[in-house]
Amino acid sequence: MPLSYPKTTRHRLTSRLLIAAVAVASVVIAGAATAESASAATPADELVVNADFSAGVQNWRTNLSSDRLTASTVSRSDGKSARIDVGSPGITVLNDSKNTVSAAERGAEYRMTAWVKASREVTAQIRAREVADGSAEAHKTESRPVSGEWTQLTMDFTVERSGAALDLNVVFAGAAKGDQLYVDSVSLKSVAVDAPQENPTVGQCAAKLPLGDTRFGVSLGTSDGSSMQEGWDRAVQAYGTPDVVRVFQRGAPNWNVTKIAPSSDLSISFKIAPKDVLSGAYDSRLRSWFQSAPTNVQVYWTYFHEPEDDVARGEITSADYRAAWQRISSIADETCRSNLHATLVLMSWTLDPKSNRDFDDYYPGSAAIDVLAWDPYNPWNNNTGYKDPEAIFGSVIAKSKAEGKPFGIAETGSTLMGSDTGVARAAWLREIGAYLRDNDALFVSYYDAVAPSDQNDFRLRDTSSVAAWRALVQG
Repeated sequence: MPLSYPKTTRHRLTSRLLIAAVAVASVVIAGAATAESASAATPADELVVNADFSAGVQNWRTNLSSDRLTASTVSRSDGKSARIDVGSPGITVLNDSKNTVSAAERGAEYRMTAWVKASREVTAQIRAREVADGSAEAHKTESRPVSGEWTQLTMDFTVERSGAALDLNVVFAGAAKGDQLYVDSVSLKSVAVDAPQENPTVGQCAAKLPLGDTRFGVSLGTSDGSSMQEGWDRAVQAYGTPDVVRVFQRGAPNWNVTKIAPSSDLSISFKIAPKDVLSGAYDSRLRSWFQSAPTNVQVYWTYFHEPEDDVARGEITSADYRAAWQRISSIADETCRSNLHATLVLMSWTLDPKSNRDFDDYYPGSAAIDVLAWDPYNPWNNNTGYKDPEAIFGSVIAKSKAEGKPFGIAETGSTLMGSDTGVARAAWLREIGAYLRDNDALFVSYYDAVAPSDQNDFRLRDTSSVAAWRALVQG
């Protein structure tokens, strides 16, 4: 079940983190302190097993088998800490091997803390995942730089789901192979529940975004002449029922896809010329479309995806594009539909300095946009193999965070590189899936089609690639 936060029609979410923070009346603090200022004593109300690593790394593990976890005497006092020797670059996670709380009560309040340091500067955050009914929702701090001095991270949060297990993680980003990461004194304690206060936002809209695991799916493209139904049938046969489907429409949008994919989240885009939007000619049809949206799935709706080339060709202006977005977004706000998320979709190329493009030319502003989504692909021009996930997705993740927005991957894919029969591509798919999940992508849609513009074939038709993407879809 998604967490929610209060929202007026003029102010949207500022980040995925804030959703959890405001929704559950939590106060998230990512503060620094010196080791000398903390007590070395273990309080009687401590919930974490082996919180100070006095029993080595018992009850702790890393998410990647390539990372080496040991106990270390490099600690804040005379005790021990957990040391992780990084085996793979990117995201490194210290995880309680048995969830610290097996069944939390809805409304219970907790404080989580941890001390961290690293052999060179990386970023770190703590998070507590509510795990229940096969899904997870996360409370977490902002990522903050850490290096050679002990830094404390602190987070207060309130449980949203009754009976949820609490899974505690310390997450490092930006570490390279061979780096040493240290964690000491991981703590979780109950805190007193404040007296209830009058809700100052009664009567206002409530926007919701899922905070659980990344949703994986495919596009239902029809560029090869097949129907949307045929695309759906092919996807289900290959991958099982997708968690999310990507749908492209021209002109005024419709909900025909819900007849085909009634239980999948939707990444749906439509294209209407900005001048026609600004004339008001489509106001009524768009208002009706938003009002008749499905209520049982998340809908990431997009006006005019990838506008950059259209602007470059002079077919539309960036000013009209932004203004049209703002008009449509305000119409969507009228419905107060909590599962509708205004999602800007741009090319990842736009963030490359060599593109000579400016993100702000296409950004209608934070008030109009809920989610930033992107279309990064493995480069195919020079047949240079499968790139590291960081090289493909790092810039879009960083930009999304800089704008304070959660992100999704509306399209991604790779042609078969060189003589690869699919085995190497399958390994790459697993790698990008893990990378995007660890970086909290809301959704990832594989472009399972032949590109209509250049006829590059991104379809997954070899056994290895199909199996790899199926595993991600099935979770």
